Amino acid sequence: MGEHANLEDEIVRLREQRQSLSTEISDLQSLIQYNEERLEDDDYEVLQTLEDTSTSGEVTDKLLADDEEDLVCWTCGSTVDREQIEATVERLQSLRQEKVAELNDLKTELEDLKDQQSEAKRKQRRREQLDEKIDDIAAEIDRRTEQVESLKEQRQSLTETVETLESDVEDLESEDFEEILSLHTEANQLEFEIDRLESDLDEATEEIETIEGMLEDAEELRTEREELGDQLTDLRTKIDQIESQAVEEFNQHMDALLETLEYENLDRIWIERVERSVREGRRTVDRAMFELHIVRTTENGAAYEDTIDHLSESERKVTGLIFALAGYLVHDLHEVVPFMLLDSLEAIDADRIAALVDYFSDYAEYLVVALLPEDAQALDDDYHRITDI
Repeated sequence: MGEHANLEDEIVRLREQRQSLSTEISDLQSLIQYNEERLEDDDYEVLQTLEDTSTSGEVTDKLLADDEEDLVCWTCGSTVDREQIEATVERLQSLRQEKVAELNDLKTELEDLKDQQSEAKRKQRRREQLDEKIDDIAAEIDRRTEQVESLKEQRQSLTETVETLESDVEDLESEDFEEILSLHTEANQLEFEIDRLESDLDEATEEIETIEGMLEDAEELRTEREELGDQLTDLRTKIDQIESQAVEEFNQHMDALLETLEYENLDRIWIERVERSVREGRRTVDRAMFELHIVRTTENGAAYEDTIDHLSESERKVTGLIFALAGYLVHDLHEVVPFMLLDSLEAIDADRIAALVDYFSDYAEYLVVALLPEDAQALDDDYHRITDI
C-alpha cells in the first residue's frame, strides 16, 4: 500500500530526530556535570594563570576584582560572580529537562506511527485473506450446485428405470416365476440405489445450506473490506494534502524572500511534486516525489535552469531555512511550540540576515537569533539583545 512507504519515511525521520535529541541531552548533561564538578572542587588554577597574564585594560580590571565571591570562568576566562555561574547551570538543567520532555513526546509520536504502520499491514493481510476465502467459497458453491444437478438427473433416470421394470413385471406375471423373481430382485436393488442417491442428495442440500450461511458472513466481510478501503483512501488523501501544502508553503515563502534578498542572477527556487513509476518487488507502482528547480539569468538576460550543486553557501542556507519554515507551518508546530532559533548564519551577509530575521519574526511568537556582533549591527534597535550570559 502507498501509505506504508510514507509511514516508514516518517518513522525514519522521527528516529533521526530522536537520535539528535538524545545527543543534545547527553551533551547538556556532560556540560552540567562538568560545571557542577568545577563548582564543588574550586579548581581554578589553570584559569587563574590566565588572569595573571592578562594585560588588556577594562577586561584585566574585571579579572582582578577583589570580590572573594568572583571566579574566573573556565569557559571564557572572564571574572564572573559564582551565583551567576550557578544560575547558568540551573538554566542548563532546565533546558535539559525541556529536551527530555521533547524526547518523550517524540518517542510517543514514534510509537503511534509504528502502531499505525502495524495496523495498516494487519488490515491489508486480513483483506487478502478474506478475498481468498470468498473465492474459495464461490468455487465450492459452484461445485456443489453442479453435484446436486447431477444427482437429480441420476435420480430421475433411475426412477424411470424402476417404472419401466415394474411395467415389465406386470407384463411378465404370466411367464416363468424365476424370471419374475429376478426382475423383482433387480427392482429391489434399484430402489436401494435410489435410497442411497436420495441420502447423498440430502447431504448435498445440507452442505449447500451451510455454504449459504457462510455467504452471509462473506457479505459482512465484504462490508468490512470496503470500510478498510475507505480508511486507506482517507490516509492517502491526508498524505497528499500535507505534501501539496508543504510544496505550496515552500514555493510561496521562497518567492517572497528571494524578492526581498535580491540575489544576483537568481530568479527563482521552487519545488515540484511529481509522480514517478518505481519498482517494488515484482510490481511497478506510482510514488510521489519532489524535484527542486533553480532558475538563473545570464548577463544577457537569458534564463536557464541550474542545479543545487551550484548554489552558493548563502543561497543554500536560505533555501534550507525556508524548507524548515514550510514544515514548521504545515504541521502547525507554531501553535504548539511558538519558538524558533536561528543559528550559524555567518554565510549570509548582514543586510540579508536583517531581512531574513524580519521575515521569520512574522511566523514565530518567540524568535531567537545567534549572530556575530558585526552582523547584529544591521538589525533594528527595536530587537532585544543579549550580549553575555
